Amino acid sequence: MSSSVTVERISDLTARAYGRSESGLLVPNGLPGELLRVRSSSERRWRRLGQVVELLEASPQRADAECAQAWDCPGCCFRCVPIETEQAWKRELLLRPFRRKGLELDPLLAPMVLPSHVEGYRIRCTAQAFVEDGHLLWGMRGFPWAARPIDLSRCPAQNGATRAGLHSLAAQLDGLEVFDLERGVDGLRWLNLHADESVSTPARAVLIFSSAEAARRARPQLEAVRGFSLGVGVTPASSHKVFRADPEWIHGDSYAAFRAPGLGDLELLAAPQSWTPVAAANVHLVLSTLLSCLEDWDGVELLELGCGVGTLSLALAQRGARVWGVDLERRSVDSASLNARHLQLCEAQARFFQGEALKSVRRLLAKGRRFDVVILHAMRGGYGAECLRLIRLLGAGRVFLIYPTAASLARELAELGLDGVFAMRRLHAFNQLPRSSATMVCAELSVG
Repeated sequence: MSSSVTVERISDLTARAYGRSESGLLVPNGLPGELLRVRSSSERRWRRLGQVVELLEASPQRADAECAQAWDCPGCCFRCVPIETEQAWKRELLLRPFRRKGLELDPLLAPMVLPSHVEGYRIRCTAQAFVEDGHLLWGMRGFPWAARPIDLSRCPAQNGATRAGLHSLAAQLDGLEVFDLERGVDGLRWLNLHADESVSTPARAVLIFSSAEAARRARPQLEAVRGFSLGVGVTPASSHKVFRADPEWIHGDSYAAFRAPGLGDLELLAAPQSWTPVAAANVHLVLSTLLSCLEDWDGVELLELGCGVGTLSLALAQRGARVWGVDLERRSVDSASLNARHLQLCEAQARFFQGEALKSVRRLLAKGRRFDVVILHAMRGGYGAECLRLIRLLGAGRVFLIYPTAASLARELAELGLDGVFAMRRLHAFNQLPRSSATMVCAELSVG
């Protein structure tokens, strides 16, 4: 049963942006002011989702999405508006979590930084295996409002190498059994593909099967795959940590290569399960902001928590900073150390350690280490107010909190309290994945 609703505003109640009607119905890809015919597609304790049946009155801001999958896709929710409108809406959306926490940061918010490319920027993609019209495809499925699964090989946000890689792997692996929970079929579940057009090495693909037996049955076809560094792992259907299993390498090198603007022509390497940027250009956005905040990094003692494979730390080490990088993942630390050697940086210029953030800060304090600048680079959630309070004892005059969402940063700042010990100098925002709802934020704090 369908009904007509008017979209009131853009909602930020979830990880994705939705149009929200006066009744509280969330409508994927609905724009403020639009009249839509929708039917309820799912209902949960804290939200109701509607599937668009017909667009009755379009917003004057609606533009051609230039993607046939736009209405079904949960990823590019701002694809149907001009980039200037997206920038303005994202600015408003990112300020809401701070206001809800009683933090009025509007005057301190710098203009949102937009990458040079708003299409074809993704060098890494994670995709589910599914079968459509009898053939294997890679994409996203299971969204209650979507009429059909999303084929990521047709996604304009993926770069050319990623789209070509998805096509090639679908063709070479066509006919393999695909995991189906409802039918009780074991088989191919997921793909993680890393493909940077600017590097000379083959794309790296990691395939995940639901059982060792399914992977064994697929082995002959896997060994025949060409054009990729190929790894295979097994993760049971009951596990949500899909890519935690150590893959077995069938072809090529386990390291993925990519170039990060700001590090010259070096091809950075990343081991499996280590963090790499979805869009390498984002490294340059953050780096440029840090350089504008502090022009001279020569001799600066820098600690970066959440250093990943070293993209940001190494760029600052090249500019004279003496870097200590810490990351929870051993593979990330190993990759960062390897990249430092490739840059011909000695240990006095860049050193990397594995460790949990809070414990690492306590160890550094116990050893009497002091730093001029501390960067807390969060990939998912935050670091916790206790960790932040200990940071001030390291002697740093400047602290940068780089967080994946405004909500996670707002929670952290509200718990910490900006009470004279920490003072907000500037709030920076990056439109890191244009056309999606993703906005990365960076709080620049001074320490009293």
